[in-house]
Amino acid sequence: MIKLNRIGNKLGLAGLFGILLSGGMVVNQMVSESAINSANHRAEDQQVIADHSLQSNLGLRRMQLAVRDIRLSRNPSDVEKNSGGLGEAYAVTTKELDVAIGKVLRPENKERLQKVRSLESRIR
Repeated sequence: MIKLNRIGNKLGLAGLFGILLSGGMVVNQMVSESAINSANHRAEDQQVIADHSLQSNLGLRRMQLAVRDIRLSRNPSDVEKNSGGLGEAYAVTTKELDVAIGKVLRPENKERLQKVRSLESRIR
């Protein structure tokens, strides 16, 4: 029968406990790192959505200014020049909205961006 009162057995149990504790710490580190990477990825996606939404907002503003310039044009050459600006702004806005819509996960946010895109199509 093994006696737990001996020093060798106590040292062996302490070593085994240390090994188990080290293994638990490694597992905890791996799980924590995975959770942090996931959170960072979600934050990056949110930043991409915000950046592209801002760029599409700037594109919409450029479209508004181009329409204003078309209305204020005095001759056909000015109308043609300002129409080109409207087309460029429309292309930028469409591209930026498509990227933002592709990254959005929530259906209600995706619906909002698609509504903005449909309204943007009406301007052109």
